Amino acid sequence: MLRKLEIFKEVAFDSSISNAAKRLHMSQPAVSVAIKELEEQYQCLLFHRVGKRLVITDKGSWLFQRTVELFDRMDMMEQRLKEEPEFQKLRVGVSMSVGNTIFPSLVKEVVSRVPTLDIYAQIESSQNIEDKLIKNVVDIGILEGVSQDPRLISHVAFTDRFVLVVPIDYDHEEISLKQLSSLKFLAREKGSGTRELVDAVLSANGVRLHVQWESHSVEAIIQGIIHHLGVCILPYALVKNQIELNQVKTCRIRGLSIERVVTLAYHRDKDMQDIVSVFLKSLKSHENFT
Repeated sequence: MLRKLEIFKEVAFDSSISNAAKRLHMSQPAVSVAIKELEEQYQCLLFHRVGKRLVITDKGSWLFQRTVELFDRMDMMEQRLKEEPEFQKLRVGVSMSVGNTIFPSLVKEVVSRVPTLDIYAQIESSQNIEDKLIKNVVDIGILEGVSQDPRLISHVAFTDRFVLVVPIDYDHEEISLKQLSSLKFLAREKGSGTRELVDAVLSANGVRLHVQWESHSVEAIIQGIIHHLGVCILPYALVKNQIELNQVKTCRIRGLSIERVVTLAYHRDKDMQDIVSVFLKSLKSHENFT
């Protein structure tokens, strides 16, 4: 239909089949057939045949105006589509520790590198993010630790160090593992990367914690520490601001050091190499934050 209207527009422009045929690089009979088919389709005359001349009819004149408007709009649409950048939506799953610290500045840096990126984020436990990567609910995940699932590909972004966080007026600068086991402990929820790592390291060192709280909210845990309800082992990045504000402080654990890697993961069946490379560069630039 559009092709026939284009032919009609060229013929109506100067009421000449021969001129239209030249502009369209068509034969004159082919142009005549297209006009005849349009007239049959609309059941009206578009041109009067006066000898060898064509004279456009009232309906033909009306159709010519509408056809010109139609093709002008199509040209505008094509130009607009070429001018407007195509935004790529990216679904990112982010661990709690990264989501509560560097993620906003990370997004800003990534978007500055790829302006057409539209990032949708979900901040939750690493375990949930892994599940969503496998189910294609998110495209990439920033995880605490390395995923052991063979369906996922992981790249190390940076190393995260952990500290024992205690009330600001806590008496000791350093405690033993035995002393740690006697303290009331405010823990992250089971399934979080932080909880799994802390439990594994302390269990390997024969420490059994007295867990007073379990919470997915880091802020709730920090407030609990401020109000002398217990202590917690957390990534330094999560409590950096509160330490600088003298709301809480850190205490060394004699003979114990806890570190873990933060990784960028995606499903091995998805082609994510280019965008993963951008995220890794941006993540590595935040390594000193920890």
